[in-house]
Amino acid sequence: MKLKVITPYKGPFEYINFRGFAKGSILPFVCYVDGCEGKFGSPEGLGHHFEHQHPKIHKTGIVCHRCLSYFDNQAKLKAHKCVMEGFAHYRELLAFETAKASEAEKAARALVDKAKEAENARVAAEAAHKAALNAYDDASCDEAIAEEEADKVRGEAEVFVLTFSRRSQVRKMPTRPPKPKKMSRRKFKISKRRPKLPIRQRGKLTF
Repeated sequence: MKLKVITPYKGPFEYINFRGFAKGSILPFVCYVDGCEGKFGSPEGLGHHFEHQHPKIHKTGIVCHRCLSYFDNQAKLKAHKCVMEGFAHYRELLAFETAKASEAEKAARALVDKAKEAENARVAAEAAHKAALNAYDDASCDEAIAEEEADKVRGEAEVFVLTFSRRSQVRKMPTRPPKPKKMSRRKFKISKRRPKLPIRQRGKLTF
């Protein structure tokens, strides 16, 4: 009785697609027992075949752990060429291609990260440039306002200086000469009086 294995062999890289192996068109696991033409698509199917179709050989326990083929003695096991060795080159190639693809993916991700960093740097540079322009505009406006304030203060100072100088000039202008002082009437009368004479001569004076 032949067992039909629907599930293909699942290798280390998921289902191995080797010359139609995964599709079931190729059944590489063949029973080596004389007169038996059992072919299977997976090691499990071959092991199940030995368990049910060749129980004596299965009871020996001498098995190839890769393809699950059972043998009568160790000599046959050592002379056995496992069918899995035929997939070694394919597995190596698949591993190489997988590693190559992973490296390319890593490089692409690194480039994407660098592109994102460059984009962020560009956005930051544009923001800094805009901020610098705004600061320059604000500074120019402040400078213009400061110049206007300075001109205003300068004008007020000039007006104040002119006004103060005019006032000082008015104060320093020559005035009229002072009028001569009039003698007081008392002093005038005293000066017009007769001179005082000694008492003995007062009665002798005549006018």
